[in-house]
Amino acid sequence: MRRSAKLRGRRGPTLLLVMAVVAAVLLLPAAALAATPTVTIVGPSGFLPSPSASPSPTAAAPAVNDSRVDLYLNDNGWGAKWVRFSNDGGTTWSVPTLMTGIDNPPYEWWYLYDYLGGTAIASFDGTHTVTAQFSDSAVDSVSQTWGATSAATTLLDTQSPVATAPEGYWNNNYPYELSARDQVGLSGVAQLWYGVDAGAMTIVKNAAPLGTSDPLETTFALAGGTGARHTIYYAAADYAGNTVGLYGRVNTIRLGAVKAGTYIDQFPLSSDVVIDRTAPTTTARGADNHWHPGPVTVSFSATDGGMAGVDYIEYSITPSTATEPADWTTGDSVAVSQPGEDKVWYRAVDTALPEGNVEAAKYVQVRITPTRGPKTEAQAVKASAGKAFDLHYKISDPYSTKAKSVTILVKDASGTVVKTIDLGSRSLGKWHSVSCTLAMAGAYKYVVHAKDTAGVKQRNPVGKAKLTIK
Repeated sequence: MRRSAKLRGRRGPTLLLVMAVVAAVLLLPAAALAATPTVTIVGPSGFLPSPSASPSPTAAAPAVNDSRVDLYLNDNGWGAKWVRFSNDGGTTWSVPTLMTGIDNPPYEWWYLYDYLGGTAIASFDGTHTVTAQFSDSAVDSVSQTWGATSAATTLLDTQSPVATAPEGYWNNNYPYELSARDQVGLSGVAQLWYGVDAGAMTIVKNAAPLGTSDPLETTFALAGGTGARHTIYYAAADYAGNTVGLYGRVNTIRLGAVKAGTYIDQFPLSSDVVIDRTAPTTTARGADNHWHPGPVTVSFSATDGGMAGVDYIEYSITPSTATEPADWTTGDSVAVSQPGEDKVWYRAVDTALPEGNVEAAKYVQVRITPTRGPKTEAQAVKASAGKAFDLHYKISDPYSTKAKSVTILVKDASGTVVKTIDLGSRSLGKWHSVSCTLAMAGAYKYVVHAKDTAGVKQRNPVGKAKLTIK
């Protein structure tokens, strides 16, 4: 459906704008007027620039958000009585009823409803072209001859942009982020509004042109430390006047005239934010300063003190000489099996936005003995039967601080054990002596066995030496 009406029948700011434009046109010098009718296509804002003397029309509102456009005809004294339109280069033309009535020819105006959804502009969103032709009063309505075509393009955009304002716990080490995005191919985000708590609204204008697909983003600081609460009010509008967070549509031309502090009671969109600048605290269990004969499992647990909550725990295993962690792995436990002495670093990260608070890294020491155990050595001894003598032995182990126990076996020439000497803990890296007596002369040998502090039996070379008794 379409219908026409006299422009001067409209009320409000649009009529005032139109009257101002008409006055501006009347002041143009005669040389600026061409002998060819021109058309200007205007969106629902009602904004009209001064008419162009060029035969090509101007799209004063290149993006519109509903099914209507304003059409302006300057027939430059021809007395044009008819106008027709086609959509996107089509061959089907629409002829609205020409309404005259402005008392100062040659300026004629038409206002058409349902135009975008009807014969001239397609109903789907996107860029469309309206082509117009005019006929003057010398020809009747039946056999009129149409003049040259004039065309203008406009972007139909009926969809609101999407605005994003994070909600929940916010890591105030980062500025708060607010953004809005329009769909690709539509008019693009023109402005953002935001306010914090009861403060004045701030306007963020897009420097990008009409049709941009890039989001409009802004950041700002939130006051207060951990536990401080804020409410962020926000809204956005695209170049076609579609809004999110405002009631209804806004006039695209008036966007720039909206002042900070205005409309704060008209913003239904809001996000509640709690400041969280405190990192979680993690506890490690299963590690101690003792040597262990096999894998050691270290488990972790973390708390966040009633704030955002723990997101994940991560750990890193490095040699004991490392002064900082290496690559991090996510998990709440790890089994360490590599022999030697390692550091297990750990920390937790909470769920605060946009990046969680990260705990300072801590570590525990894990000691695992190699499966071969200690190494022993012995020295050859010559002694007399029935008299006391000393056996000499030495224990070494790079993965332990001492030997947990030492056992010396004295064997005769056939390999039979004739004496067992059980010793307790012994230090490493130096020679020890133990007294022994054999009653019978002969060729003997003695073998030294040791266990490390983790209880691992000796599998390294066993110390043995000749024992000659005369």
